[in-house]
Amino acid sequence: MKDGLKEINGLDGVWGSFIANNRGEVLLSHTPPQLKEQVLEAVSSQVIELIVSSGDQLKELSEMVFHFSQRIFFVIDLRKAILAVVCTPSVDLSLLRMTVNVICTGWDEDPKVQTYLERNNLERV
Repeated sequence: MKDGLKEINGLDGVWGSFIANNRGEVLLSHTPPQLKEQVLEAVSSQVIELIVSSGDQLKELSEMVFHFSQRIFFVIDLRKAILAVVCTPSVDLSLLRMTVNVICTGWDEDPKVQTYLERNNLERV
């Protein structure tokens, strides 16, 4: 999974990426030191809360993009966790989406990744 995060971070405009469990706790991170784990967990918790509070309205939603003045926050719902990518406004979202989809497909087919996610899976509340 770390290699996937490194590959995502290799894209122009990507500032960092991380995986958080369904409680917002960071499991793996490939982010610059400026992105403190407490901040990542606070943001992840808010995203999980949004997903959970939406009930069935966002049930089929698998990705979200949040635009801020200085950053873009791209989130993929892996069901057992979330993948979050912090980007600059100059990021090519189409290329990012394609790259993330390829990596996530590989993770879906990798028994080690699935075991890791299952072991760290927490019910969303």
